[in-house]
Amino acid sequence: MDQLAEAFQPKLGKSSVTVGLIQSKSDGARLKLSDAIAEQLAIALKNKGAALVASEERLSKTEQANFRSGLSQAQVLITGTFQKWGNSYSVMAQAVDTGSGKVLEGKTVRIAESDIPPDL
Repeated sequence: MDQLAEAFQPKLGKSSVTVGLIQSKSDGARLKLSDAIAEQLAIALKNKGAALVASEERLSKTEQANFRSGLSQAQVLITGTFQKWGNSYSVMAQAVDTGSGKVLEGKTVRIAESDIPPDL
C-alpha cells in the first residue's frame, strides 16, 4: 500500500482524503480483504502526511449515505478494485476529486498471495 500512497500523495496536496471501498473486480463483493486493503491504504496515506478523514466502512449508515451522495467532507476519494492474478492480487486504485469527478492519479500494484493472511 506504500506504493499507492507514494503515487497519490503528490497529487493530494493539502486536500482532505478518504478511502472508499476497494472491492473484488470479479464480482464487486466487499470481502474481509476489501476492508484490509482500504485500512492499510488509509494508514499508508496518513503516514505520508495525507489529511485523512474517516474511511467509509467506519461510518454509520446515515454517514455512509451522505458519503455516497457526495456530502462527505473529503475533497479526494480513493477507490478501486482488486483481482486475483495467478499467485498474486492486483490492486487498482485511483484518487478522484469529489468536486469535479476528475481522476487525479491512478496506480496498480501487485501483492503476493503469500503476503495475505489466509483468513482474508
